[in-house]
Amino acid sequence: MSLPKQAFRILTVFDGDTARISLNGELERGNLQLLARELFECDRRGVSVLVLDLAALEFIDAAAFRLLLATGRRMRGRGRHLSLVNPSAPVRRILEVTALAHAADVVDELLEPHIV
Repeated sequence: MSLPKQAFRILTVFDGDTARISLNGELERGNLQLLARELFECDRRGVSVLVLDLAALEFIDAAAFRLLLATGRRMRGRGRHLSLVNPSAPVRRILEVTALAHAADVVDELLEPHIV
């Protein structure tokens, strides 16, 4: 028995000229417009550093990959920076086999443990 698909969610936090967008679920053609709107808002605000947190992203399809690649190239062309951080294992495999690493940094962040 397979598990139901998790709804795609986006959380964006702006901090000066930096934005962090956390993606959760599966990023595919059907929900790509949600991310495109967030990326447009980052452009509108003049964000110079964009961090896409992929820790909770379970899947990325070809259309979504093309959007990320175009975003990375556009930002680099404007002297801005895109980082893809904490990719989940399935997403990391896709990123490693593609040219996306040339348009954006793919890194794992060392997060401090939460003190309870």
